[in-house]
Amino acid sequence: MRPPPSRITGEAGDPAAARDQFAALVPVTERVMGAEHPDTLDVRFDLARFTGMAGDAAAARDQHAALLAVTERVMGAEHPDTLAARAGLVRWTSRADDDAGNRRLARWPATRRDGR
Repeated sequence: MRPPPSRITGEAGDPAAARDQFAALVPVTERVMGAEHPDTLDVRFDLARFTGMAGDAAAARDQHAALLAVTERVMGAEHPDTLAARAGLVRWTSRADDDAGNRRLARWPATRRDGR
C-alpha cells in the first residue's frame, strides 16, 4: 500500500499542511469506514503525529491519548498500532512539558503488568 499524499507532504517538510489535510480526512474516514476502523485509526494517528510536528505538542498529546483509548480497546494492548499510539503519547507528553502526565506515564508499565 502506498502512503497517502498527506503523509508524503508532512514527511517532505510541511507538517502543518499534512496536519490540515489529515484533519479534513478524519471525518470522511469516520463516515465512510466507521470511527473504529483500522484505517480511520491510522488517519487519526497521522493527524496526531503531524499536529505535534507542526509545533502543537499539547494537542498532539491529547490526540494520542484519545487514540490510545480506542486503539487499546479495539486492537488490544499489545497490538503494534496500540504500542505506536502509546509511544506517541509518551513523546508528545514529554515535549508538552506535562510534568503530571510524565509522572503518570512513568508508573504506567508497572501498573499494567500488575493488571491494574
